[in-house]
Amino acid sequence: MLFSLIRQWPWLHPVARRVRDGWYDYQGTRQHYVSCGRGPLVILIHGVPEFWYSWRHQIDALAAEYHVVAVDQPGFVFRSRQRRMTAIKRHD
Repeated sequence: MLFSLIRQWPWLHPVARRVRDGWYDYQGTRQHYVSCGRGPLVILIHGVPEFWYSWRHQIDALAAEYHVVAVDQPGFVFRSRQRRMTAIKRHD
């Protein structure tokens, strides 16, 4: 899988090799997340146009005491399928 290949890149932050990646279903779309650490849950949600890797420094620090989950937002990076966009009609 692509994520497995990315983990082998030598310039990655070390936390990228320690996180566990997983998938969840959201409104019929399979979404990606990573998790690391143990303890109380901390959920990290990125902004636009980033993905979980933008939290790498925070994941590294928080994972010492918390179970950190960084979710990839719908429409970014790893997805199982594209959603259909519907046109919005303008009524004047």
